[in-house]
Amino acid sequence: MTPSPGSNPELAGAPQTGDEPVMVHVLYMDIVKSTDKTTDEQHRTNVRLNALVAGTREFQEARGKGELISIATGDGMALVFLRKLEGPMRCAIEVAHALRADAFCRLRMGIHSGPVIVGPDINNDRNVSGAGIHLASRVMDCGGSGHVLISRDTAEQLRHLSAWKPGLHYLGEYRVKRDRLHVWGYLHGGIGSTAPLKAQSWQAYQRRRLLVVIAGAVVLAGAVVASAHFLIERSIPQRVSDYFRQVLWPVEPALPMPASPAPPRNWQQLSRPQASDLPGYTPPPPPTVATVPPFALEDWLNLGWSRDNGALVKQGGDFVRAPPELSTATIEFTARVVNGKRLEWVAAYRDPKNYDLFQMDDTNFTRTPVVNGKHGKTVKVPHGARRDSYNTFSIRITPKSIVHSILRDQQWVQLDAWEPSEGVAAGKFGFHIPGKDQIALKDFKITPN
Repeated sequence: MTPSPGSNPELAGAPQTGDEPVMVHVLYMDIVKSTDKTTDEQHRTNVRLNALVAGTREFQEARGKGELISIATGDGMALVFLRKLEGPMRCAIEVAHALRADAFCRLRMGIHSGPVIVGPDINNDRNVSGAGIHLASRVMDCGGSGHVLISRDTAEQLRHLSAWKPGLHYLGEYRVKRDRLHVWGYLHGGIGSTAPLKAQSWQAYQRRRLLVVIAGAVVLAGAVVASAHFLIERSIPQRVSDYFRQVLWPVEPALPMPASPAPPRNWQQLSRPQASDLPGYTPPPPPTVATVPPFALEDWLNLGWSRDNGALVKQGGDFVRAPPELSTATIEFTARVVNGKRLEWVAAYRDPKNYDLFQMDDTNFTRTPVVNGKHGKTVKVPHGARRDSYNTFSIRITPKSIVHSILRDQQWVQLDAWEPSEGVAAGKFGFHIPGKDQIALKDFKITPN
């Protein structure tokens, strides 16, 4: 959306930059599904949002120093902070906190630092143009309701500051229109959203392009073959056509089918006996399908767990494993931490030095492969759940991948889809309960895929 700024009389005395580009820090926000409302509802919502933003401390401080250009965009606004790097983040958090207390609209917000040129618009008010505000809009377009998204350029500066490092999480590469963006998200203290982004990931875009190229190549090859056939049949003289048929493109002539001989009169005497006609014949058993040995919640009682208030609890024990050896299965369980810093479980467990470790702390879901006692690369994903409350997980294990999902609002939300380059080894599933940690288990089942 092309910004159309309103008047900013407070900034009339601020210096003009002319055609010289300057680095600015932009907060771009708009109201989600604003067009679903009637015109008068849109107007009232915009008025309330303008008053909310104008009342924030960061807005008033920057405007008072002449370091802010505010631009209305129809269903939102762009705030251009001319000097303060942290201004957009602080303002975004103030706005998000206010909307938690009075959710009169749903916002998505994008932040980027980049060059712009400051100059007058048609109403002689200060406006900006350039990559700085353009990419802030593209970053915002990646998200949906509740998202606070940050470009890589801004995140790389903020993550070196202790105040912002815990809340910044890398979300991946995305494509918005023709732009390729590395997007970070802010998720801390109830601010931000764990919902998937709306934009198409760059990997999905590349796969789609590859499929289009392959399909085009197949169609082109078919057209070439059809054209060659037409030229051979119609355009090339008969002598050349015969040469192609006999030398370059030989085709065996079709042989006449021999006539089927009449069956002999005593056909039953000539036919070979079937195995089922022989005396003492026993039909073979039907083919069997490999199944996962049954293992449910009650079976943990045989492994040192005890009952407590309708759940099974276990304290300590290091690795507590279910007996079935799994190569392809789906595991579902509901658990919480009673005492300890994190909930931990393992899959593909072969021995104490070879397994895949998964953990859930207050903020992140973590995955770490352990090979020969050495921890591999750790991957963290924000989960948006409470560690000390019961959470339900689904783990789908195949020879190629391990996919984790969490049940949120009666819907499964994917946390992590991992495809190790060497595949997933067959092994056991279990919980890791170190020292005096204690966990509670309310539901557990293993089903074959």
